[in-house]
Amino acid sequence: MIMLNRNRNTKGAGSTNAVHSSSSSTTTTTTTKKKTRKASSCNIFLGIIIMLILIVQQKQENFNFAAQERTTATTTKTKTSAARGPSAVFESVILKKRGSEDSNSNSDESWKLIEWNNDTTFTPSEHQKFKCDFTTFTSSSTGISVPMCVHAFRDYVSGSIRRNKRWSDCNLLPVLWNASHVNQTDQSVYVEIGANIGSCVMEMLLGTNATIVAFEPHPMNLFNLKKTVAGLDRKYQDRLRLFPIGLGDAKATNTIYSADNNMGNSVIGKVIKDTATQSFSEALQFEIYVEKMSDILSSDADVKLMKIDAQGFECKIVDGWSEDTAASIETIKMEYADHWLEGQGCMDIVPKFIRYGFDVFNGHKGGLNFGNQYFENPSRKNMVIDIFAKNKNPKHQNKKN
Repeated sequence: MIMLNRNRNTKGAGSTNAVHSSSSSTTTTTTTKKKTRKASSCNIFLGIIIMLILIVQQKQENFNFAAQERTTATTTKTKTSAARGPSAVFESVILKKRGSEDSNSNSDESWKLIEWNNDTTFTPSEHQKFKCDFTTFTSSSTGISVPMCVHAFRDYVSGSIRRNKRWSDCNLLPVLWNASHVNQTDQSVYVEIGANIGSCVMEMLLGTNATIVAFEPHPMNLFNLKKTVAGLDRKYQDRLRLFPIGLGDAKATNTIYSADNNMGNSVIGKVIKDTATQSFSEALQFEIYVEKMSDILSSDADVKLMKIDAQGFECKIVDGWSEDTAASIETIKMEYADHWLEGQGCMDIVPKFIRYGFDVFNGHKGGLNFGNQYFENPSRKNMVIDIFAKNKNPKHQNKKN
C-alpha cells in the first residue's frame, strides 16, 4: 500500500512535473512561433522592398535605354537628312536631265538641266543675244533682299519688281509651303511650272527651306533667272534645279510667242493677246522643247506645292501626268485665265483636276484651308483668278522622315 501510495505520489508528482513541462513547452513553442511569424513577416516585407527596388531599377534602365535609342535615332535621322541634302533629293526625284536619250552623249542635245556647280550654266551666245538689268528683290515673308536681274526693256513684271521689290502674286506661296511642314518628307519638293524671270522662285528661295524644281521654256526669261541665281550664295543655288523646257502632253518641239510689253504673256504654240492692240514681235519668238512631266519627275517626288502659270497650256500639262504623278502632288496654285485657256482649247481644266482626285477652290482661308469650291470651270468670262487644287488622298501625306 505504501508502495502504492508512493507510486501514486510519485505518479502524482510526475504528472505535476509533466504539466509544468508541458506548459513550459507550450509557452516556448508559442514564443518561437511568434518570433518565427515576426521574422517571416520581416522577411516578406524585406523581400517586397527588394522587389520594388529591383523593379524601379529595371524601369530606370529601360527608360535610359529607350532615351538612348531615341537620341541615337534622332542623331542618325539628323545626320541622314543632312547627308541627303537637296542634291540627294534631286538625284532621287529627277528622272531625266537632258533631251538626248544617251546620257553620255554631248552631241545633238536638245536641252540640258541647268545646275550651278559648273561652267555650262551659260552659253557664249546667250550673253551676246540677251541683256538684263539688276534691281533689288525683297522677300515678302522674310525681308531678305538680293540683287535680281530683270528685263532691260519695258516689261510688266520687271517694272513691278523695280517699283515694289517683288511680284505680289508670289506672296502666298511661302504661306502654303510652310503650312505643309507637318507632313514634309525627305522627298518633299516645290515645283514651279512657268517660272518667268524668277519672281516666285526667288520668293520661295528666300522665304522657305524648299527644295525647288522649276520649268521655264522662254530663253530670255530663262537668261534673267539664271543671271539672278548665279549671283546668289551657294546655299540658295543648291536648292534649285532649273529645266529650260515647257511641259505638255508629249515630247515635242514648239514655238513660244511673247508680248512686247509683257514677257509674262509668253504662250506656247500660238499668239494670245492681253488686249486687242498688244503686239508680238518676231524677235521674241523662239523654238522650245516640250516634255511630259511624268517623264521628268519620279512619282517618288513628294510635291507638297506646285505653282502653274502657263498661259492656257495647263490642260496639256495635266494631260502629261500619269496617275502616280498626280497622286504625288498635294496642293496646286494655278492662275486661271479663261481667255488663254479657251484660246488653247482647254475648256475642262477643273474637271481634269477632279478626275485626278483633287478638290478645286477659289478662296484661301489660311494655311492649307480653302473655300468656294468649284465642280466645273467657272462660267463667268474674262476671269483672271487664282484657283487651288488640293489632293484628297496624296500618296506621300502619311509618310514621315
